[in-house]
Amino acid sequence: MKKILLILGVSVMLLTVLVACAAPAPAPPAPPPPAPAEVFNWRFTSWSSPGSYYGDTAYPAYCQDIEDMSDGRITVEYIGAGALAGEMGAFDAVRAGVTELGCPWVAGYDTILVEAKAEYGLPFGLRDSREVLTLIWFRGWEEILREAYSELDPPLYYLASDIWAPIYMMTSVPVTSLDELRELKIRAYGGAAKYLEKLGVTTVPIVFEELYTAVATGTIDGALGLGIGEYYDIKFYEFGKYIVKPAFISAVAGADFVVNMDAWNSLTEDLQAITYVAAQLASAKGGVVGWTDYEVEGVVKMMDEGCGYTQIRDADIPVMVEMAAELWDEVAAISPRNAEMMEIYVDYMKELGYID
Repeated sequence: MKKILLILGVSVMLLTVLVACAAPAPAPPAPPPPAPAEVFNWRFTSWSSPGSYYGDTAYPAYCQDIEDMSDGRITVEYIGAGALAGEMGAFDAVRAGVTELGCPWVAGYDTILVEAKAEYGLPFGLRDSREVLTLIWFRGWEEILREAYSELDPPLYYLASDIWAPIYMMTSVPVTSLDELRELKIRAYGGAAKYLEKLGVTTVPIVFEELYTAVATGTIDGALGLGIGEYYDIKFYEFGKYIVKPAFISAVAGADFVVNMDAWNSLTEDLQAITYVAAQLASAKGGVVGWTDYEVEGVVKMMDEGCGYTQIRDADIPVMVEMAAELWDEVAAISPRNAEMMEIYVDYMKELGYID
């Protein structure tokens, strides 16, 4: 009897072991959920005020493009000129980290970044904004500018340039000669101001936000540095109805998309690529297509307000060309990098058949 009980006990134990071995293994613990992606909350400022194409359309679209392309991993608050930093303050705001991102007007700081003298203010040069885009993207200017910005103290990371078509002067009285122009006070900055001074014209530095008041009160008799659409947006036509030909500034890289270097270095490589591509898109979409449409619409609206063109007489054009050549040489002589930029510029002008 004891033997039977022993056999039964052993059998139960074996059955228990077999059942235990046949049972599925317990599931491993679930892995912890992935950490949420870091979100970078940035701010953007520029030279342009609300109420203009750039302030209301082009630059806000750029900020939105970054958010969309990054799936919200970078948010960008757009802040127009005057709300945080005026037209001339955008450059310093980005350098100081007050905003991470910006598009300052290059003529406002061309004594700090001397390469900006080649970007903006050259007269009798390239004739189309698409030519400037080619100069930057395919002729080496992009790399030169990125190097120049990286050597500032504190440095900035250069993304792209905002491209503008040739820029015309507007005046409160008709101008048909250099002698008539020399009787006026014209708002201008950077290379444009230096060019006018070479022609014997008095220049006055007036920031974008104060232009309407300046022409309304007679502080200035005209302005150089805006597109026709921008003149319209600030209602310059109420006191200045004359668009002077020829254009005193060639097609230019008028403002540069730049990033605070610490902010740039904080991004992952994919977010850096997104920020860069968005700026390139803005350069082409906003600066070339958008600006061209904006200018055409601006001219039509200006004509509806009773504005018209005046033309500097042919006898004065050789003097204007001579002074333009002097300015080109002076810009090239500023630094080896400027010399390289101007050599590329001149070679491209020759390739286009604009000069011999």
